[in-house]
Amino acid sequence: MGISYLSDAITGRCLSEDEEAVAVVIKPTTGGYPDAVATVARPALYSQDRFTAVSLLLRGHAGEYGDFVPHEGQMTLEMLLGAFKKDNWESFASEAFEYVHGGKGIALPTIKFNKDAPDEMAYLGVFVIAESTYKNIVSKNFGSTTDDEIDTVLEMLVDAKLRFKAGDDKFYNAATFSGFHEDKYPFLDGREVVVPELFRTKESGRGWCELSYEQKLAIDKAAAIVRADLTDPEADEKFREMLVALADFRHFMGGLYVHDLVLSPSSNGGQGRNPVTTASFQAANLVSTLDFINNNERFGPDYKVEPAKGFDEIRAKLEAAIAAIDEYEAKFRSHKNYGM
Repeated sequence: MGISYLSDAITGRCLSEDEEAVAVVIKPTTGGYPDAVATVARPALYSQDRFTAVSLLLRGHAGEYGDFVPHEGQMTLEMLLGAFKKDNWESFASEAFEYVHGGKGIALPTIKFNKDAPDEMAYLGVFVIAESTYKNIVSKNFGSTTDDEIDTVLEMLVDAKLRFKAGDDKFYNAATFSGFHEDKYPFLDGREVVVPELFRTKESGRGWCELSYEQKLAIDKAAAIVRADLTDPEADEKFREMLVALADFRHFMGGLYVHDLVLSPSSNGGQGRNPVTTASFQAANLVSTLDFINNNERFGPDYKVEPAKGFDEIRAKLEAAIAAIDEYEAKFRSHKNYGM
């Protein structure tokens, strides 16, 4: 066991070794207007104003030494490694995360107009949260994508590819999954469908779910969009897997946005008693928030005709929390060592 634990970037709770977790590899946000580095201390509007995601969601577990260990074989890991031209997580992590005096980190994928130009280098970080935290973040369904919408996106890609091959340049962006600038998509068979938001994810200016160059490159390389025969069942299934991964990331970023949360590196200084103290801290914050609502006239009967929505859900979760405490304490009362 390491001397410290990796902590959940949202709750602060330390993750026990081998606990299931969800992660996003991040880099410092640069550029933009106003310049992200020069104005790093200003209030964040979007979740990536401080740090930018370079991967989609990675599933894995907390490691032995305060690190994150991704599960092998998942498509999002393969996409990340492909974008950075690395064979495995270990070789990627050794350059991306392990600071060396005088070192510069890992080479970022960039478009080089001069092949002799030096690589852009950076040290990366990992935003890690417990699987339970991830489920709570996406529970509001903001930014979610239905299975039918994924089917529609796949149909649009096949249709657009056929049109572009036939010489219709208007459908190039759609054929390469780079967006479609009309509200409805006209199929060759005469149907029209509303363009799902998932289809526009790679477009620039997507606000709370702006994809980085690294993510877009990973998507392009993984699916080989321009060259892939999307009428082949195997290629179709591969692309569907990528669309699901992209939809999951979009859903997650929507959850961060509605909760006013930002991407940031996880701490790995958690100690053994941390879960109890963080639970107490969260409970204290809940009481404070409920006191604020109760004493704020904007939430009272002078401004509202009925109580704010959501309190039944809060009450149910509080009851579940009390039941969990009772269950925990009951284990000790029934144990043979109790009272010794």
